[in-house]
Amino acid sequence: MREIDVVQQDLKSIWRRLVALLGERAAPFAAELLLLLRDLDSDPARDAAAEVRALVASYANADETISRRVAALLERTRSLRAERAPDEGDPRDIGGDEGEAVPVESPSPRHVSVPVWYATDRNHQPGQPASRRYGIDRSAHEAGESPLAYGLAAVSIPDGHRKGRMESPKWYKLQFRENPDLHIMVESVDELGHSSWLESLRTAGGAGAALDATDTSDDILVFVHGYRTGWADAIKRAAQFSYDLEFDGRTVAYTWPSQGKLLSYTVDENNAAWAGPHFSQLLRDLLENSGARRVHLVAHSMGNRIMSAAIHDLADALAGFPTHLGNVIFAAPDVDADTFRELITAFQAVDAVEEHPRPRLTLYSCGADAALDLSRRIHKLRRAGDARDGIVVVPPMDTIEVTQIVLDDPTDDRTGHAYFCSNRHVIADLNSVVLRGAAPPRFGLEPADGGRYWRL
Repeated sequence: MREIDVVQQDLKSIWRRLVALLGERAAPFAAELLLLLRDLDSDPARDAAAEVRALVASYANADETISRRVAALLERTRSLRAERAPDEGDPRDIGGDEGEAVPVESPSPRHVSVPVWYATDRNHQPGQPASRRYGIDRSAHEAGESPLAYGLAAVSIPDGHRKGRMESPKWYKLQFRENPDLHIMVESVDELGHSSWLESLRTAGGAGAALDATDTSDDILVFVHGYRTGWADAIKRAAQFSYDLEFDGRTVAYTWPSQGKLLSYTVDENNAAWAGPHFSQLLRDLLENSGARRVHLVAHSMGNRIMSAAIHDLADALAGFPTHLGNVIFAAPDVDADTFRELITAFQAVDAVEEHPRPRLTLYSCGADAALDLSRRIHKLRRAGDARDGIVVVPPMDTIEVTQIVLDDPTDDRTGHAYFCSNRHVIADLNSVVLRGAAPPRFGLEPADGGRYWRL
């Protein structure tokens, strides 16, 4: 592999964050970088890494804070670091004649690896591959011990990934094994102790103070999955959602012992109730000890039972945590509508303090959600995320109704339930909420029912 190819691969891995850091200087930088890369591609004798690093520095040096953070970003790459360890070698080609390329042993990967920190109370399955490291049962632990296990997973997102899709092997394409260059897959799992896990989270945070309110590099996004979700699916979904959201901070997946089976709904209900206190413990831990600027929460389906109970339990303590609770997203909540309304009303009744602004709560509801319609029939009670029999509105929480946008989506799985991570329009709206802190009215929203809620 030529040096220029390694440099381009490294640039791709940090591009979104680099552009965000450069701000208004990003456009002229990109134009000049394109010309430089073309020149370097035609002249392999030049030191591509050094010239690209110098160009990046010339645009970052105008601001000391930006310069420091860009330098920290470059240190995460193989070719653009200021110094490389001797045993890592030189990314430039080493050959006999000048300009002669010597191929490396393996081809360049055509995917990026997204880190997902996880906390789980599923049963541990040591010796199993990464995709089966944890099972469907409750974790075994002694009385007085925490049921949570911690670690860091690496998830592949292929270069050909399409926003909202969960690429997986297709038998009709003769694909019988996962390939990280083609599919979203759990590549590796690094099991960590509690203190090592927190230290890893802190170390991976943004370098220095955040630039502005829209900078999420020092934030944490916590994802809580719903019913019928296995261990690997939960980790992959967290990575895919975070990547498509263009979230620039750290992603944490809390995965509870869902059975991952269609006919195990009542088992999942019981396990979700059992897991509630464990998530409260995790959330408190992140707000107290992660060192992040903000923690954002996103729960889907039955996972909203776990999350809504946790924020209700911690409402009175939020002002005492060093880390702020930022956005709280309720996506298609499979929660009794009356119970949900009471929990949110009580949570919002707690007085905010100036140092800790009130978290922004957003509910996404759909009238074409087949899963919530089935849940309503089972329980004989309305669900908070089901818009068929009226919309749940609890000001100042924002309620967004997405029925038509889901019905019009040709890529929907015909259940209308996973739109938060599969519908490009909903993902774009979530991007506005989490990354830009945009309150309604915002692009794509129109007032409904006299302004009581919003329709996407």
